[in-house]
Amino acid sequence: MRKIIPVLSLSLFCMAAYSAEIISGYISDGNTPIDSARVRIQGESNFVYTNSNGKFIIYSDLPSGTWISVAAGKQDWYSADRNAMVGDTTVQITLTALPESDNMNYEFKDPEYCNTCHTPLVEQWKQSKHSGAAKNKMVLQLLNGTDVHGNPGVAPGFKLDNPLLGGDCADCHAPTLAQFEPGNTDLNDVLALGAVDTNGVFCDFCHKVQDVTVNYERGINGSIILKRPSANDARDINFGALDDVTTFWMGATYSPVQGKSDFCSACHQYANDNGVIVDDTYDSWAVSDYAEAGIKCQDCHMKPYTDSVFVSGIGLVDAIKRDPSRLYNHLFRRFGTTDSSETAGMDISAALNKDTLFVNAAITNLKAGHKLPTGVSLRNMIFVVEIKNGSGEITQIYGDTLPPFAGIGPIEERNFSGFPGRAFALVTYDSTKKEWPVGNWAATGILYDSRIPAGATDKSSYKFLIDPEQRVTVKTELLYRAVYKHWANAKGWDTREYIMADTLIQLGPETAINEYSAIPALFALSQNYPNPFNAVTRFNYSLSENAQIKLNIYDLSGKLVKKLVNNNQNTGTYSVTLNANNLASGIYIARLDISQTSAIPYSISRKILLIK
Repeated sequence: MRKIIPVLSLSLFCMAAYSAEIISGYISDGNTPIDSARVRIQGESNFVYTNSNGKFIIYSDLPSGTWISVAAGKQDWYSADRNAMVGDTTVQITLTALPESDNMNYEFKDPEYCNTCHTPLVEQWKQSKHSGAAKNKMVLQLLNGTDVHGNPGVAPGFKLDNPLLGGDCADCHAPTLAQFEPGNTDLNDVLALGAVDTNGVFCDFCHKVQDVTVNYERGINGSIILKRPSANDARDINFGALDDVTTFWMGATYSPVQGKSDFCSACHQYANDNGVIVDDTYDSWAVSDYAEAGIKCQDCHMKPYTDSVFVSGIGLVDAIKRDPSRLYNHLFRRFGTTDSSETAGMDISAALNKDTLFVNAAITNLKAGHKLPTGVSLRNMIFVVEIKNGSGEITQIYGDTLPPFAGIGPIEERNFSGFPGRAFALVTYDSTKKEWPVGNWAATGILYDSRIPAGATDKSSYKFLIDPEQRVTVKTELLYRAVYKHWANAKGWDTREYIMADTLIQLGPETAINEYSAIPALFALSQNYPNPFNAVTRFNYSLSENAQIKLNIYDLSGKLVKKLVNNNQNTGTYSVTLNANNLASGIYIARLDISQTSAIPYSISRKILLIK
């Protein structure tokens, strides 16, 4: 018997492929066809482009005769739509070009105007750093050279170095005012005037950005290109990443740059007046695997996380049902609002050889699509090694130590200058004053850049002479700090320190008598503390011999929700922190999986309760 099934299957497949209904038509400006316009059934994820004759064909699974709205959009044209039925082959949509000129006298609208319809988005924006950009106290204290109490003459400060200049802070922090005198608008004046500009980086400004030139200029001062309607125009102009928003008076227009990292480069990459690149966030992303894979800034910092299918609330009369994955949030999530333990990984090993302690560290940039840390040059990350040896003396004989910007002063106040460890930062210097690090405006060069590129690992080693008769404890912490600690000490700032990872390892003789326990007699996982907990808790576990360790968190369905440890570890006692900011309240299971050469693998589990 001949095998005809493949032929029959192919025939059935072809029949199924062509069973979809067709909607087709023509896009023009009323006279001339428009090519490369994006056309879709309004609200759907898939779209097609018009050909050189302005024609398009859309295939739909909807039944013939179903009423739909077909929308079309193209860069620099107002988007428009037309009601039609599935099966209609004569759909005609007319697009209108945007005005050719920009209205520099346009008066920007307060975010409360947008709040009338787009309440959820505006409420998100109000919680973001963008909303407070013009009123950021730390920025103002850096500008004025003051401390948190308003005392003058506290360095660093732009006006301490340039008392007659306004500075360039407002170019990004208050761009709607800085547009009139870019590069020299005093941020203090923004607050004094009390106008719409005090909203910082807000809705109407961002959605008036027609394009961005990727360069090293500063925001409104040479990077951002605006287009605003004249007072006589019948409708507004609002650029956005959605091509099927067609509310007439809103004047929506498709803008590809709004969905690209290029948009963010306007303020998250720049050089100072000396030509020193003091923020290279965009550049470090552009050379990463993230850029190669098409992962953009917006995919992480505006990541959708809502079940809503509408761009706004009930205030929007003509709301369009959309795929939630196309609805980007406007919190502009930054470091500290997500789980910092997922951003970087830390692997630590420690071993004793007579009177010498060896510590090896590997710090990996796991999930930042740019260097870690990034942003303005005062952002820094500190890896600290603390050794306790009972009452014995400890002498470091090999390895890096932390610089002054890790903090000079009492250890109780988290000052770590001189401690074993590594500092990760873009460190600038002033060749005139012979100072480092310095404010962005004063930098004449880069002293060094020790930040970790996306996906890369920094490895370091340390050696210490210790008393072999005493128990040894190795405590390591990886810390993120929003500002240099020695600047924070001078100005009274909170460093906004986050513990990204930490470990505690104990080594040495069982007979040592001190505050720490002896070598464990067996493997153990202690109950986390605190428990129940709100976001952060700590686990202690003990290893009676070297083993391959995995410590993971699972939900009650058995789904893995968090990885805490996955490496080979030596005999000793360890401590690790769980940051559960991105987990929902509920019961979870912590499981320690142990694989060793001398026995079959086994596991220890603990039930934990997260309450938010």
